[in-house]
Amino acid sequence: MRQPHITVVEKLQERGVIKYKVGDRVPFIIIAGKESFTERAEDPDYVKENNLPIDTDYYINKQILPPVLRILEVFVDEGTIYAMKKWKFTEKNERTQLSLEDF
Repeated sequence: MRQPHITVVEKLQERGVIKYKVGDRVPFIIIAGKESFTERAEDPDYVKENNLPIDTDYYINKQILPPVLRILEVFVDEGTIYAMKKWKFTEKNERTQLSLEDF
Protein backbone atom coordinates (compact mmCIF):
# COMPACT_ATOMS: atom_id res chain seq x y z
CA MET A 1 0.00 0.00 0.00
CA ARG A 2 1.26 3.44 -0.89
CA GLN A 3 1.99 5.81 1.99
CA PRO A 4 0.30 9.26 2.27
CA HIS A 5 3.59 11.16 2.36
CA ILE A 6 4.59 9.60 -0.98
CA THR A 7 1.30 10.81 -2.47
CA VAL A 8 2.02 14.33 -1.22
CA VAL A 9 5.51 14.37 -2.73
CA GLU A 10 4.13 13.13 -6.06
CA LYS A 11 1.40 15.79 -6.05
CA LEU A 12 3.95 18.49 -5.27
CA GLN A 13 6.20 17.29 -8.10
CA GLU A 14 3.25 17.42 -10.53
CA ARG A 15 2.74 21.05 -9.44
CA GLY A 16 6.42 21.80 -10.00
CA VAL A 17 7.16 22.20 -6.30
CA ILE A 18 10.24 20.59 -4.77
CA LYS A 19 10.08 21.01 -0.98
CA TYR A 20 11.55 17.78 0.31
CA LYS A 21 14.54 15.55 -0.24
CA VAL A 22 15.06 11.88 0.62
CA GLY A 23 14.98 11.40 4.38
CA ASP A 24 12.88 14.50 5.13
CA ARG A 25 9.72 14.24 7.19
CA VAL A 26 6.79 15.06 4.90
CA PRO A 27 3.76 16.49 6.73
CA PHE A 28 0.32 15.90 5.28
CA ILE A 29 -3.35 16.57 5.94
CA ILE A 30 -6.20 14.27 4.94
CA ILE A 31 -8.80 16.27 3.04
CA ALA A 32 -12.48 15.43 2.59
CA GLY A 33 -13.42 13.21 -0.32
CA LYS A 34 -14.39 9.72 -1.40
CA GLU A 35 -10.98 8.37 -2.44
CA SER A 36 -8.81 6.32 -0.09
CA PHE A 37 -7.20 8.32 2.69
CA THR A 38 -3.83 7.86 0.96
CA GLU A 39 -5.14 9.58 -2.17
CA ARG A 40 -6.65 12.37 -0.06
CA ALA A 41 -3.31 13.21 1.59
CA GLU A 42 -2.32 16.76 0.77
CA ASP A 43 0.42 19.28 1.55
CA PRO A 44 -0.62 21.51 4.52
CA ASP A 45 0.41 24.71 2.70
CA TYR A 46 -1.65 23.71 -0.35
CA VAL A 47 -4.66 22.96 1.85
CA LYS A 48 -4.37 26.35 3.52
CA GLU A 49 -3.80 28.29 0.27
CA ASN A 50 -6.75 26.63 -1.46
CA ASN A 51 -9.05 26.47 1.57
CA LEU A 52 -9.63 22.72 1.08
CA PRO A 53 -11.99 20.96 3.53
CA ILE A 54 -10.27 18.72 6.08
CA ASP A 55 -11.71 15.27 6.74
CA THR A 56 -12.63 15.83 10.37
CA ASP A 57 -14.33 12.42 10.62
CA TYR A 58 -11.05 10.74 9.70
CA TYR A 59 -9.16 12.60 12.41
CA ILE A 60 -11.82 12.05 15.05
CA ASN A 61 -12.44 8.36 14.34
CA LYS A 62 -8.91 7.27 13.39
CA GLN A 63 -6.62 9.59 15.33
CA ILE A 64 -8.43 10.92 18.40
CA LEU A 65 -10.97 8.33 19.52
CA PRO A 66 -8.82 5.17 19.52
CA PRO A 67 -6.34 6.38 22.18
CA VAL A 68 -9.07 8.14 24.17
CA LEU A 69 -11.15 4.96 24.24
CA ARG A 70 -8.13 2.93 25.35
CA ILE A 71 -7.74 5.31 28.27
CA LEU A 72 -11.45 5.18 29.09
CA GLU A 73 -11.39 1.37 29.15
CA VAL A 74 -9.60 1.63 32.49
CA PHE A 75 -12.57 3.47 34.00
CA VAL A 76 -15.64 2.37 32.00
CA ASP A 77 -16.79 -1.09 30.92
CA GLU A 78 -16.39 -2.15 27.28
CA GLY A 79 -20.12 -2.23 26.49
CA THR A 80 -20.57 1.37 27.58
CA ILE A 81 -17.59 2.48 25.54
CA TYR A 82 -18.89 0.65 22.47
CA ALA A 83 -22.26 2.35 22.87
CA MET A 84 -20.57 5.73 23.36
CA LYS A 85 -18.56 5.28 20.17
CA LYS A 86 -21.58 4.81 17.97
CA TRP A 87 -24.76 6.42 19.19
CA LYS A 88 -26.48 8.98 21.36
CA PHE A 89 -30.17 9.46 22.09
CA THR A 90 -32.16 12.65 21.49
CA GLU A 91 -34.76 14.08 23.86
CA LYS A 92 -37.38 12.10 21.90
CA ASN A 93 -35.35 8.93 22.55
CA GLU A 94 -34.28 8.74 18.89
CA ARG A 95 -30.87 7.28 18.21
CA THR A 96 -28.38 9.49 16.36
CA GLN A 97 -24.70 9.19 15.58
CA LEU A 98 -22.24 10.84 17.95
CA SER A 99 -20.24 13.89 16.94
CA LEU A 100 -17.06 15.37 18.42
CA GLU A 101 -19.08 17.65 20.69
CA ASP A 102 -20.58 14.59 22.39
CA PHE A 103 -17.26 13.61 23.97
